Amino acid sequence: MNKYVFDTGVWVALFRHYPESTFPGLWRNFALMVTAGQIFSSSEVLRELKSFEDSIYQQAKDIDHVFSKPSFQELKIIKALANKYKYLVSARNINNGAPVADCHVIALAKVEAGLVVTTERFKPNSQKIPNICDQLGVGCLDLHKFFEQEKWKFS
Repeated sequence: MNKYVFDTGVWVALFRHYPESTFPGLWRNFALMVTAGQIFSSSEVLRELKSFEDSIYQQAKDIDHVFSKPSFQELKIIKALANKYKYLVSARNINNGAPVADCHVIALAKVEAGLVVTTERFKPNSQKIPNICDQLGVGCLDLHKFFEQEKWKFS
């Protein structure tokens, strides 16, 4: 049974582009995996979602139990990632107290032996989530690969 840590962009894509009225099967599968503890995320992602002006934050807040605060073990990884990958954490975000979820997502997946699900793409010589996951030996896939891996079919 795989565990998945969803990045901010995945929540946005799900809530914006896959409405329950059109994709009821997706949301049934989703609810089952949330209940089983297979889908979760970081509280820092929930903070990022709060900046969206539409219903995305409210939808996420309705299932806020999937957004956990970082453990001590995660905090150590977050600190190491922030120190090593300077572009992963925007100085502007830190200075303004804005969320910086990427490190949190990667650290949570590392600690929980989960796979990161992200909308970011691997780019050579980049500090994107897929690149860093690759360097740390953390599995990473996009939303459609997640659907395929879980054998979700929608008709």
